Amino acid sequence: MKLLISLAVLLSVNVMAADQIKCEARHEYVENGRLVIDANPLEVDSQLGKTLYSFDGEKAYYSINLDDKTGRYLIAINFAPNYTRGSLSSGVLEAGGNNLTLSVVDGHDVHKIFCLRN
Repeated sequence: MKLLISLAVLLSVNVMAADQIKCEARHEYVENGRLVIDANPLEVDSQLGKTLYSFDGEKAYYSINLDDKTGRYLIAINFAPNYTRGSLSSGVLEAGGNNLTLSVVDGHDVHKIFCLRN
């Protein structure tokens, strides 16, 4: 019984941490002289103190791995078809700190992960 209660507490704490930021993947490009912004929310998958935010777009895979306890993150945008080209950054998301953004620019194509604190 104690194990079930402990797991329930861990999961509820983890869900609260995952709700602290909202992230989206953005693909911005110019088409027929107009700026087009294709924005999609990153899906959230939380497991025992780690949270993965991700979106698999047509041209790129966007992801953030976040340690809910320490705030350490690894943020990446990797490009199809083999996902070996892209951008990667790491750091610490501090409580009450700034928002988080990673951008990759390729001519008129801009791929971004943009996260806001709740």
